[in-house]
Amino acid sequence: MKSQTDLFLENFYYKNADKIFSFALGFLKSKEEAEEAVQDIFVKFWRQRDQIKDIEAYQGYLYKIAKHHLLNCIRKKAKDKIKYYELENNLKSFQSVEGQYIFDELYQQANDAISQLPPRRKQVYELKRNEGLTNRQIAEKMNISETMVEKHWRLAVSTIKDYLQLAEGN
Repeated sequence: MKSQTDLFLENFYYKNADKIFSFALGFLKSKEEAEEAVQDIFVKFWRQRDQIKDIEAYQGYLYKIAKHHLLNCIRKKAKDKIKYYELENNLKSFQSVEGQYIFDELYQQANDAISQLPPRRKQVYELKRNEGLTNRQIAEKMNISETMVEKHWRLAVSTIKDYLQLAEGN
């Protein structure tokens, strides 16, 4: 049986989830990212709920968590863009024979990592990376949930990174 606090928090979620989603969408400009952010925000809120002494403060505290989380998301997106552009610029600077050799070797290692992915994970990776499909489009095409698409994507990227780090160590 749920406690009064748990019932209150459940109702609080249903009352505020759409508002937080709209708030997140305004920051992130992506429905998928906003949906994920809402989940993360409420998980953080749930974990910190014991720190809130006054029930009237719940909504303000929720928005404070949301604001900090969304700013962190934006910072991460900016860092990722900077890393992408730095990588792109570094790749453009591979004019020498030695640079081309290193690039070709890294490219081959990445392709080796991708080829070793489980079939569904590989398919999700290729649809997203090569064809530029959204999570929703991939989910519809593969007849799986968007959550599973995101899970396959994260695992694929993580596996490829691990593979490349191992290859770099050799």
